[in-house]
Amino acid sequence: MPSLRIVILCAVAATFIAGNAACDRKQSGSTAAGGAGPGGSARAGQTYKPAGRLVKQPDLRAAGATPQFKAAIASVQKLTGSAAAPLMNEDEQPTGAVTFKAPHAKVEQELTRWHRQLLAQGAYLVRSENHFGFDGPNSPDDLALIPTTDKYVALAIMQTDGASFEIMTGDIIDWLKDMEKDQPIELTEAGVDYCAGNFKTPLKDAMGLAQRMYAFCPDIVDQGTGDVDKLADEMTKEGKFFFWWD
Repeated sequence: MPSLRIVILCAVAATFIAGNAACDRKQSGSTAAGGAGPGGSARAGQTYKPAGRLVKQPDLRAAGATPQFKAAIASVQKLTGSAAAPLMNEDEQPTGAVTFKAPHAKVEQELTRWHRQLLAQGAYLVRSENHFGFDGPNSPDDLALIPTTDKYVALAIMQTDGASFEIMTGDIIDWLKDMEKDQPIELTEAGVDYCAGNFKTPLKDAMGLAQRMYAFCPDIVDQGTGDVDKLADEMTKEGKFFFWWD
């Protein structure tokens, strides 16, 4: 069975083809409301209504200027062989976080280890854009280093949202916090419209969680695994989660 990551890769490549169908689903409201679709009865009764909660992008410039964070920047430069560039906000002003480039194949192999290493240094490293090696294994992915140890501050800095489903950054933060009451996670990726990471403990209720995740993020099934049962199986085997709002 192909891995969840490979399935998502194929889905990204097919995004243009699936675009019109996705628009039809959103207009009908069937996916966000938990109606019929791939997975059918496997998600019966699962609904998600976004609050549209906006979160202001934090100003971390003071934290980004500390010797501790500068040392973390130097560590990532050594790991990636890439120079740091400032992460800018929508007004083209520095946020205090920085970005790097690193070869896709190397990021795939090392991301979790790098993330944990930098967390021990008091900084939060995430992959902010996964290019899936479309231009070869050495083509770069984007990384972001954030002067915090809080995953939810990292999401706020990245302003991750599912705006095409009216899901805003605050909604994602609230949903993940609720999930973490039973299923703690390690967030290693956060971009404009996606986030991903590892489950820190074995899944307690893989099918129940898969149902909730499908209602929250239909694309991971509709353009990904194709079935809620397969999503539950992949998460159980790999110990990973992935959200992507097309």
